[in-house]
Amino acid sequence: MTLNTPYRDSGSNPLNWTFAPSLDEERGWDLVEGGLIRVVIGQSLHWLGVVDVGQAGTGGAAIRVTEDGARLLCDQPLPATASAPHIVVQPNFQIFAFEPTDESVLFTLDQLADRVRAEQVVEYHLSRDSVYRAQRAGLDVAAIVAFLERVSTVPLPQNVRRSLEEWGALHERVVVHRGVPLLHAVDAATLDALYADSRVAPLLGRRVAPTAALVAPEHLAALHKRLLDGDRLPALSEGPERPAQPAFAVDGDGCISFRQRLPDIKVLQAVQQVADQEAGGSTRVTMHSLQRAAAQGLGADDILAPLERFHDGPLPAEVVQLVRRWAKHWGRGVLAAVTLLQVESPEVLADLLADPEVGPHIRRLDGAATVAVVPGDGVECVRSVLQARGMQLADHPL
Repeated sequence: MTLNTPYRDSGSNPLNWTFAPSLDEERGWDLVEGGLIRVVIGQSLHWLGVVDVGQAGTGGAAIRVTEDGARLLCDQPLPATASAPHIVVQPNFQIFAFEPTDESVLFTLDQLADRVRAEQVVEYHLSRDSVYRAQRAGLDVAAIVAFLERVSTVPLPQNVRRSLEEWGALHERVVVHRGVPLLHAVDAATLDALYADSRVAPLLGRRVAPTAALVAPEHLAALHKRLLDGDRLPALSEGPERPAQPAFAVDGDGCISFRQRLPDIKVLQAVQQVADQEAGGSTRVTMHSLQRAAAQGLGADDILAPLERFHDGPLPAEVVQLVRRWAKHWGRGVLAAVTLLQVESPEVLADLLADPEVGPHIRRLDGAATVAVVPGDGVECVRSVLQARGMQLADHPL
């Protein structure tokens, strides 16, 4: 719609709006679209460093695409312009970051140290807690030391390096690995031989015990194949979710015979909870091992379940009886010698219970109408009173 005349309404026009006559197409394009282009090029793209703006000899505007602008037009990455780090690590565990230092270096420092202030110089403090935080985020001590040595303009102080290594050792004393394959050897010498094998060693990870080493998940299949190619026959266990296979047999005396020389770790774990390792190397379910398991909160059913799961066939009845007999906390008890008083009729016992001389020294025996219990310290008193009243006391039941 084109308006060529001032705005008029049948009512009032309190704002006195008017519209100028429309321009022709060429002048309108220069005013609207051309004005937008001038703002985008002369301001936005110029501020971003994509173009240079100048003045031509004729008095008009001159535009030149910069080197960065040409790279963007060709969809090429811009060159990295990271500033050389200027970091100083002091023996008192202070870290100073002077300008110019790249933001990526400051980001890493924020991960492994506590920022104290950020003015002209950014100050950090390195502590055991900050290093522990960095380790939990995925940085190990070796990576932290290498980073500080790379960015620091002075040598890393020896006390700082030593403290970092000590903190790292403390953190690595307890490490939880989830879903990581583990190679378990029958003895330390066997694992030593695997690490000495140039074809096998590259597939092994960190040694976590004399007979155990971690294996990267991506190396598991290749390691299994190379062990087979080397005439080593590894037993592959794929976790507790797999159906249990018979792993051992238990005889009537509780002696456990494993089917393999080196049983599966989860089998060993189940057995070690309920059995003892004897001096001769045999493993046996004993009274003491069952009492130990019961003291740890395991009931008879908790002990029998893993034994039945990994056992070759049904468990012997003797073993089941042994478990149910000893894998129970029986609590406390008292075994005391007492004297029983038996009379001829319930009426006589009722009178004696109500008697002020005899009653305090006897107690009715539940379920027996003519029998009462006499504690040891009351026997002679009851005896003398009853004999004085003419009761004949026998030494055998009535």
